[in-house]
Amino acid sequence: MKKHLATIILSLCFVTQTIADNIKDFKIEGISIGDSALNFFTEELIQKNKANYYNDKTFIPVEIDNHPLFKIYDAIDFQYKRDDRNYKIYGLNGVIDYTDNIQDCYPKMDKIITSLSEQLDYKKKTEKKELIHPIDKSGKSKATRVSFILDKGTAQVTCFDYSNETRFMDHLAVSLKTEEVIHFLRHAYD
Repeated sequence: MKKHLATIILSLCFVTQTIADNIKDFKIEGISIGDSALNFFTEELIQKNKANYYNDKTFIPVEIDNHPLFKIYDAIDFQYKRDDRNYKIYGLNGVIDYTDNIQDCYPKMDKIITSLSEQLDYKKKTEKKELIHPIDKSGKSKATRVSFILDKGTAQVTCFDYSNETRFMDHLAVSLKTEEVIHFLRHAYD
């Protein structure tokens, strides 16, 4: 049991096993930016798990929880373009839930950041910063984030601490985003 737990903990620290500088070089649960979600999930499952929290509908978010494919994360979230029947992935998140224990998120976040700092050939790494999440108009929901600027996108590690007034669960996300999704998210909640 201890050996299995140690393997899981070490696995959580890695998004990829090699040094990379392109967003498409990374995999989360075997999935990469640019892949068709149909290579991993049925169209029925994708349609059933679409979310509706962006005001701008250019990209459609999908949240798939506890799938047998997942070995490290509790969920995989991704974005694809509306009306794309191939469901090409432009943004990808591996999610670990922290229900009622957000303080446990921060040490895990630090381990992943250290690991990515050693693995990535990044152009820039931001300092850890706490931001107000735009989805919560009360300003009580926070996101603590570190970003790695890569060729054609970013890799981010974020702890999301949502206020009790929202319907969202606190979680850690390891995210890969194309430049197009990054630009979209700046105004997705407007």
